[in-house]
Amino acid sequence: MPGTRSSTRGVAVVVALAALAGACSADDGGEAEGSGASGGPGGLAVDVVSSRPEYVTGGDALMAVTLPAGADPSDLTVTAGDRDVSDAFAPDPAGAEGRLVGLVDGLAEGDNEVTARLGDDAATVTVTDHPTTGPLFAGEQLPLYACSTEAFGLDAATPEDGCVAPTEVTWQYVDADGERHDLADPARPPADAATVEVAGEDVPFVLRTETGVLNRSVYEITVREPHPDPEGEPDTSGWNGRLVYRFGGGCGAAFTQGYFLQGPASLELLERGYATATATFNTYQVLCNDAISAETASMVKERFAEAYGEPVHTIGEGGSGGAIQQVLLAQNYPGLLDGIAPLIPFPDALTIAPGVYDCTLLGAYYATPEGSALDDEQRRAVNGHATTGTCEMWATLFGPTIDAIDGCATDFSAAFAEAGSAPLPTIPQAERYDPEANPDGWRCTVWETNVAITGRDPETGHARSGYDNEGVQYGLDALDAGVIDAEEFVALNEGVGGFDADGQPRAERSVVADDLPARAFATGRVAGPWGGLPDTPMILVNAYTDPQGDIHDRMRPFSLLDRLAGEDGAWPATASLWTLPLPESATVADTLAGALGDRLTAPVLALDEWLTAAEEDAGADAGPGSDGWREALAGAKPESAESRCAIPGGEEVVGPEANAEPACEEAFPIAEEPRTAAGAPRANDVIKCQLTPLEEAWADSDVTFSDDQRDRLAAVFPDGVCDWSQRSVGYGPPDGTWLDLAEV
Repeated sequence: MPGTRSSTRGVAVVVALAALAGACSADDGGEAEGSGASGGPGGLAVDVVSSRPEYVTGGDALMAVTLPAGADPSDLTVTAGDRDVSDAFAPDPAGAEGRLVGLVDGLAEGDNEVTARLGDDAATVTVTDHPTTGPLFAGEQLPLYACSTEAFGLDAATPEDGCVAPTEVTWQYVDADGERHDLADPARPPADAATVEVAGEDVPFVLRTETGVLNRSVYEITVREPHPDPEGEPDTSGWNGRLVYRFGGGCGAAFTQGYFLQGPASLELLERGYATATATFNTYQVLCNDAISAETASMVKERFAEAYGEPVHTIGEGGSGGAIQQVLLAQNYPGLLDGIAPLIPFPDALTIAPGVYDCTLLGAYYATPEGSALDDEQRRAVNGHATTGTCEMWATLFGPTIDAIDGCATDFSAAFAEAGSAPLPTIPQAERYDPEANPDGWRCTVWETNVAITGRDPETGHARSGYDNEGVQYGLDALDAGVIDAEEFVALNEGVGGFDADGQPRAERSVVADDLPARAFATGRVAGPWGGLPDTPMILVNAYTDPQGDIHDRMRPFSLLDRLAGEDGAWPATASLWTLPLPESATVADTLAGALGDRLTAPVLALDEWLTAAEEDAGADAGPGSDGWREALAGAKPESAESRCAIPGGEEVVGPEANAEPACEEAFPIAEEPRTAAGAPRANDVIKCQLTPLEEAWADSDVTFSDDQRDRLAAVFPDGVCDWSQRSVGYGPPDGTWLDLAEV
């Protein structure tokens, strides 16, 4: 990143600014999630506020000590092992009575006992330190082929050394037209710099960006800086105490340090005083692995808290694969994100993957003599989408992620060009996997990026495939509707086939072992009504792109909300859905790049208002992580955060039932996808279906099959067809949150 640089391997925390969050923040999960707080209610307590105590990195941690009422801080002693670190602590400048905050450094790798003593009282927390290169809890650390530090203005690095490079700080200023410019001397912004008001003073609109490497991922932190000092500590007086964590889309297996697919951080949010943060492993197209994304976010948030202060709220934002990350981080790692704003959302990667790879198989079938006889309307009905272009887009963009032989051939140059970075080297053909010539080569599949979940084939050592289409009757809805006839239905299911272990199409259906879906559910890789998700306020933003053949179809937010709904089918009060039409002048690509403009900042602002109101209403004893938090969120929900539907040519409908309004349903109809068009429920949370005998499934059908057709179907489905009235094989809640995938 060009501009004046201040080389800094670690910016020391300014204790007087370190605790802007106040005493009631439970940003890292609260006591219920093991934040490390110790001592009884109202008694002496010590905890880690920059991360969970078991996942501290880099030898230091921002910590807080809470004193009993009336205690004298001068009587407090804090030790880290046998070292007295009391001098690190100072009163909380946010005004929290009896709370002291300090950066404790010099921690040894492994376990460290930090103890606060006040007279005869003592409180201890075990702080476990790890290298900043990781891993923490994401399981087996994936290999990297190349680093990208130089593309971000950092020194060259190598995968062997963890792609580590010294941290750099750069500055930009924003002019009156909202354009950003590199700032050679941050202490002397030019006359055309716009101004912002900070604490009653008009100051130049200057942005400070810190770029470094954590968890082998390049990270960036940007904050408004009223009085920059290249030789001093960051000036956080322009920060409003809120952090917006940004997540990038896609779902790839680049096996590189990566890049950002997000555009620049919102100037509106930065002008309002929000800080922003992201990292390359928070772009799903780099490594499609939500556990690695969470691990990276944990380290970046820790770095942020230590250098800039403890956030009051951390709000997630981002679309597509960025939405998946927010949903699964909220579910599996409560405390990392206090609220989420998933744009063009999907629930998770594993349950949408079947429909994605179905599109690849269906596309191949349509190229056969039998399949080519189906017209566009018949194909659309079989695919389930609003247009056939949606399946084509899925197959083109993400079909290769199942292909172990050609998956590494994906060219990311265009993505790098958009991100303003130099392209990374692609893995040479000679180093890629070939079942005959190079069986130990690179396999760029989503299964390899999620090997901690899929497990390895004991014979080959390769990650097992997670795709299953045993029992799926493709085109079932189309047959019932009379769009295809019995012979076309039989021929389709005969011809669609499956994939082999290398992701190559084959005549036989794909079958996964029963333990794989069970492992996916048990480790939290499937979004559902569990973990921290029901207690996280979320605003799902559906930009209606179905008619354009976009993959971000309207069914997806409803799929997630159906999973979260109670037995009565009611959506939780902690979730809202904003339905927005695609601007007439915008293409699908424009939408993903931010054509919705200020509508992308509105969910963040609404979530901040919502969280603030809930915390005020709940009080200190019922904040995030407490038993009463869900009820507090429901009771404090402001109008700005309510569901809404912007009907073209009409008024915007606002309220819990906005998306059920007839005018909204007419303007934005919900289509299907291949699995739901084959009978799966809209919740679409089935990785592997339960089977029922073929004859029983068709016993009460009005469809007439000939004896020959029945015999052919029996050959396709020897063990039966999907019984969609039953839950997925392996269905169930996760074994817990903050699981260490190396141990499950």
